[in-house]
Amino acid sequence: MLDKNNKPLRNTMLYTDPRGKTECKELIEEVGSDKLSRITGLNPHPMFSIVKLMWIKKHEPETFANTKHVFQMQDYIVYMLSGVSQIDYSLASRTMAFDIRKMSWNGLGILWS
Repeated sequence: MLDKNNKPLRNTMLYTDPRGKTECKELIEEVGSDKLSRITGLNPHPMFSIVKLMWIKKHEPETFANTKHVFQMQDYIVYMLSGVSQIDYSLASRTMAFDIRKMSWNGLGILWS
């Protein structure tokens, strides 16, 4: 998570970080496990990025509010070396926020509502 000046706002949360379990349950309750699986191709699980971001929004609202860019680790390196903000489809699909059929961010509105 980088701010508008490309300064990291916090340490990264690895997929093994247990935070996000509650948020994963909330996501399942709000959207439904079957619908999430159809959209993302994934079974909902706390290891995916969207629930980590939901956790940060809830527990670190100032950090979330000041975030301009969210990167996976390899995308962060590409961005810092090239200035290009991008993600490949395989990594995007691992966020549980990407619609694998439309090849676009799924627009569930979970983070931005």
